[in-house]
Amino acid sequence: MKLEVLGCSGNVTRRHRTTAYLVNDKVLFDAGTVTEVLAPARLERISHVFLSHIHLDHIKGLCSFAEELSMRDEVRSVTVLADENVMGAISRHVFNNYLWPDFTAIPNKESPIVRLQPMDPVEYTTIGDLRVKPIPVHHRVHTTGFLAKEGEKTIMMTSDTGMTDQFWEAAKREEHVEFIVAHVAFPNRLSGLAKTAGHMTLSVLLDRIDTYGLSHIPFYIAHMKSMFEKEIRDEVRSAVRPNLRVPKQGEVLFA
Repeated sequence: MKLEVLGCSGNVTRRHRTTAYLVNDKVLFDAGTVTEVLAPARLERISHVFLSHIHLDHIKGLCSFAEELSMRDEVRSVTVLADENVMGAISRHVFNNYLWPDFTAIPNKESPIVRLQPMDPVEYTTIGDLRVKPIPVHHRVHTTGFLAKEGEKTIMMTSDTGMTDQFWEAAKREEHVEFIVAHVAFPNRLSGLAKTAGHMTLSVLLDRIDTYGLSHIPFYIAHMKSMFEKEIRDEVRSAVRPNLRVPKQGEVLFA
């Protein structure tokens, strides 16, 4: 399994791009960054997009991607998958002909650019060799992390979350977790703000790792707010944990 980090920052400033992870060149997890990174030939390969929640830094790239697809000589669709609550929010607040054209009905409802598909909260969604399950997490709006399997290998993505349990319980149960992408938005000194915003600090993540016995699993620390990036990187170094890494934008991770 290959995961390409198209964007991994918590906000857009200068060179920083927001959350989007491309798996096996064709399945996108969150869409904060898409058309500004991928050439048209690579966009053509994306068939499915999994969305964790409705916040702009996770869905803004889907808007430009849908528009790009609509302007091709040969129009094609992309399937967008999310928890049923997230799916409803996408219809009400994004593709509503106010914020953005309703690409779920363009060119028509029978053959739209964007096909919305709610995910079963219990069963895996299968796309080729990839199996994906959403896991509810604690954020300001309804949000899920993701567990993705290919064969026996598993990768997990927390998405935006504060203190939560269900995700980490799932991680503890899995026997072949190759790595976890964990979103740490704020430094430890801003724990109050992080709690209010529904985000983790590094200390919260370390608590979850220790509580659930996950120190053997590699973690990639992503979604840092750019103004705090140096401070959070310093905290990661000071933690002296060999399983913690900060991914680079454009980096390719293999499981």
